[in-house]
Amino acid sequence: MEIPSSLLLILMIQQIILAVGFPCSQFCSSPPVRVNMSAAFRKFRQTSSLSRNQQPTVGQPPKSRSRSGTHLYASTGTASVLSQTSAMAFNISREGYNIQVLATYGTITALVMNACLRLYSSTKFPKNTNTNKQGTKNLEILFFAVTALCIISGTFTAVLFNILGIYSKSALGMQNDNGFLAFMAATKVYRIWGFRAFLTTLSSFVGSFLLSLYSNIMMHEKNSDYSISNSSKLLGKVTWVTSILLTLLGTYHIKKVMNLATAFIFTPEF
Repeated sequence: MEIPSSLLLILMIQQIILAVGFPCSQFCSSPPVRVNMSAAFRKFRQTSSLSRNQQPTVGQPPKSRSRSGTHLYASTGTASVLSQTSAMAFNISREGYNIQVLATYGTITALVMNACLRLYSSTKFPKNTNTNKQGTKNLEILFFAVTALCIISGTFTAVLFNILGIYSKSALGMQNDNGFLAFMAATKVYRIWGFRAFLTTLSSFVGSFLLSLYSNIMMHEKNSDYSISNSSKLLGKVTWVTSILLTLLGTYHIKKVMNLATAFIFTPEF
């Protein structure tokens, strides 16, 4: 029995989607916001000391104090430095959110790998076939290849994003802002590779599931020793075709969401 062309088509579509583009990888390549808290606090202390040194003398009229601009400088200068300091602290918290996103990629990948390993151990191909034995062997080899791709790419993704998060948190915890910025800039290409491996893990898992479904429904039906009614055969074919259509529909909408993320989140104009 030959492998159906529809099965190969769905696997090709999965790989084409990976090659079209990776909108969310723009997040991985976005430069972190530079933070220099020590400079902001030094400027704040200089402003405070300057305002204390320029206190007006006793008996000086308010008009003269207003002309000197002491109160105006102290109020506006202190407010601007405080706003700048709070903005820098807020940017540090935003970098923490980015690190959490990296950890989320690793968590999702670990769950997909667990499901793929369970699928690998539970899928059994018929040994005593009444039809083309070469077609059955080819399908089994293709299933093992797609499953291995899912496990290998998933392991790379999970380990990569977790160690990136660990080292980034270590740099921020040690107050090594320059080291954190240099590390994020140097690992830009690895974050892009990790995101592509993440998409490869998802697509290969879907491909392995479809191959397992085809083996359990179509091949066991044709190679079984007992007779199967026509209604059961029709139900199996409907299930197989419906699974392919749902896969294509889900892939289309996921790609659409990624394009929307590119347009509204990862575009500099927004």
